[in-house]
Amino acid sequence: EKMKLNRSGFSLLEIVITVAVLGVVVSMAIPNLLAWSANHRLRVDFSQLEGDLQVARLTAINQSTAVTLLFNQPAANQYTVFIDDGSGGGIARDLIQNGTEEVVFQGQLSQGVSFSTINSSGNAILFNGRGLRSRPVIDPASLILTNSEGRQYQIFITMVGDVNGDYL
Repeated sequence: EKMKLNRSGFSLLEIVITVAVLGVVVSMAIPNLLAWSANHRLRVDFSQLEGDLQVARLTAINQSTAVTLLFNQPAANQYTVFIDDGSGGGIARDLIQNGTEEVVFQGQLSQGVSFSTINSSGNAILFNGRGLRSRPVIDPASLILTNSEGRQYQIFITMVGDVNGDYL
């Protein structure tokens, strides 16, 4: 009588081949996933910074006072938005938070995203009480955000306070 084989399981060879194929697929997918993640963080930070510049401008208009967005403060790849009115012994409209000038909010770029270029004097943008960009006089002022993959977004701030950006 013939002996019947039990075919209800997997052979060692089938398991090894499956694991090898899975390893190849995963090794091809991980670099793409990492690049996608870095590009996603850059897009999110770009949108957030664009929005924060608009909030700084609207705060200047609503409070009819000077508002500064200061880059790389309090540390690299962070920014501070404050009322630059000279309160508490500070100097108004000097692009430096001094005296008791009120901080509106602070922001921070994601890990792997940095300010690669800040085309404005004093690493700051100042909006006056009408929402116009008062300083620096470079038109337009611009920022370039770069991620760990080398991709970049540029944000422009015109003298009339318009904020817009584009992928480089």
